Amino acid sequence: MNLNHGFGGRFQHGHGGGWPFGLFFLLILLILGGLLVWSLIRPGGRHAPLRPPAAGAGDPALEQARLRYARGEIDRDEFVRIARDLGSPVSVEEPG
Repeated sequence: MNLNHGFGGRFQHGHGGGWPFGLFFLLILLILGGLLVWSLIRPGGRHAPLRPPAAGAGDPALEQARLRYARGEIDRDEFVRIARDLGSPVSVEEPG
């Protein structure tokens, strides 16, 4: 008894009929690969280079020290000590 009657033998030995699924699988892989590359190189992506912080957008504790120094609540030496303790690169040029 021939079970392939009406199919012309196209499905014998795994040939024919499966190519649409293979093409669909390849298309899905290409789309996923493209999305992966796009997510890695787009601006603001997870692996994009870090941008330097905007002016004034730094450590809040250091900003408070700057404000206190500007208002005259602490002197220069105290400001330099606080800034160094917070890890800020403060130049220590002696006045005058």
